[in-house]
Amino acid sequence: MSINKTIVRGQCSSCGWRSQRQYKNMSKPCPKCGGTMVVDESDQESMKAMAIIAIVAMVVLAVVFSALGVGK
Repeated sequence: MSINKTIVRGQCSSCGWRSQRQYKNMSKPCPKCGGTMVVDESDQESMKAMAIIAIVAMVVLAVVFSALGVGK
């Protein structure tokens, strides 16, 4: 499952309007007032956990690829 296709709850930082969006669409403005959408407080912990898992996976793959000499 890709992090970009994850459904998260968002909240407008200007007017407080809430919606559910795919993570990749969180950068789009609020349809009500045009303000910036941010990840809702209830989903922030799960988003942090997914980001940490993705970073660890990238580091592990980098170590494996460098040990195998794939980048040469």
